[in-house]
Formats: sequence, C-alpha cells, structure tokens
Amino acid sequence: MFIVLGILTILIGVLTIILMPDNQMSAKWLSDAEKAAAIQHVAANQTGIQNMHFKWSHLKELAFDVQVWLLVVLISLVCLNILISSQAVFYRCCLLECRFQSAPG
Repeated sequence: MFIVLGILTILIGVLTIILMPDNQMSAKWLSDAEKAAAIQHVAANQTGIQNMHFKWSHLKELAFDVQVWLLVVLISLVCLNILISSQAVFYRCCLLECRFQSAPG
C-alpha cells in the first residue's frame, strides 16, 4: 500500500511540475482578458509577477517576518508530536518483540 501511495504522490508531483504554469502570462487555459485581470489582482499586492534576482533585503524581510516564525514553530510542534507518539509505539513493539515484561511490583 505504501508503494502505491508513494508512486501516486510522485506521479502527481511530476504532473504538477509539467502542467503548472510559472506565471499568469504562461497559463494556456486563461484568455487574454483573464490574464490581464489576474495580473491586476496581483498588482494590488505589489508583489510582482516574476523576479529572478536575489536581493539581501528580501532575506532580511524573511528573517524578521512574524508569520514565517509562527509557521516554523507550528511545523516544529507538529513534527515533535509525530516523533514522540511514534517512538512510544515503536519502543513498545520492540519491548514486546524481545519478550520483556514489566517489573514486578
């Protein structure tokens, strides 16, 4: 089952890379009017369509962005929860497999 789900995930990822356009102008399924509307919608955010140049000011903005740090904390807590809960199950299986029993008390 894991192999089937892994292959499905890889297939969806490859299809996404192939079919997903890089920006609004290269989207084949949008008409010219829809492309213009999408660009105007993005222009309101003042983020631009595509930027291929690295700027240190962007990295500084990323480092001081509160939303980024909240996302990092949230993902870390979720991963920590998965790690702790999986270790409890794994260690229990190992102890049962080795025929260990609880101490007499």
